[in-house]
Amino acid sequence: MKESFNLDYLNQKYPNHNINVEKSSKIKGSGGYGNIFPFSLFFNKKNKSGNSYCESENRVFKKRDFVIKVFNDIEIFNHSLKIFDFLKSNKITTFKNYRKYEYNCVIMEDLSLDNNFCVSPNNAESSLNKDAQYLKENKIDEILNFDEFLENGFKVCENLTSINFGIYSSDAFLFLGKKSKCINLKFIVGDFDNCHLRYSSSNYLQFCFSVENFLLEFVDKKNCQSYINYLNKFKDNFENNKNQREIIKKNVEVKN
Repeated sequence: MKESFNLDYLNQKYPNHNINVEKSSKIKGSGGYGNIFPFSLFFNKKNKSGNSYCESENRVFKKRDFVIKVFNDIEIFNHSLKIFDFLKSNKITTFKNYRKYEYNCVIMEDLSLDNNFCVSPNNAESSLNKDAQYLKENKIDEILNFDEFLENGFKVCENLTSINFGIYSSDAFLFLGKKSKCINLKFIVGDFDNCHLRYSSSNYLQFCFSVENFLLEFVDKKNCQSYINYLNKFKDNFENNKNQREIIKKNVEVKN
């Protein structure tokens, strides 16, 4: 686990800058074990006397936007850090940044910047999740990369099974894309509450449940069912191929 990403750490890492933080009191998202708030870091380069340059002096002044999740359960908080470290070390698609900030807080990149959305279909009804509310009011017409998206998702789920990692709820998956009628869809494993370091053969089923919920919630009705049919066909083909691989493996073991 990386060092805590707090002001003491930042001041040591960037001794030539004065650093300030700004945490909004406005909730950006909410879940069963905590709330998410906008969070910004301000870097202002010091002059020779150790004071900050004014912005008007055209000196280095940077702002970086994140979100901060404040957990209401310390065990879940520690569990999430452990799961993130495991996913990152095994190169599974997840957050780029997930750093402890305080006793019960983590900082993550804000995946909703620059006209992007980041949603979990399992909490689409919550008025606190602005991206979900936007998509419900502006339904998606077309997912341009749906086949590639599914291939990648099933591959990640197989990889997770092979490293004895289990996803036990479909809300583990977060979906990303541009706020547009026609999108390229991406996902990350981003909600760690029901992820565990133990074997599960049904990771791909949780992915399917999550994708189907996404389609039902956020894709226009005129196209939704065709995407669900394609998803089910893709799942059936995957399961048939999986069964064939298992039969071949057993035959090889018997011969040996």
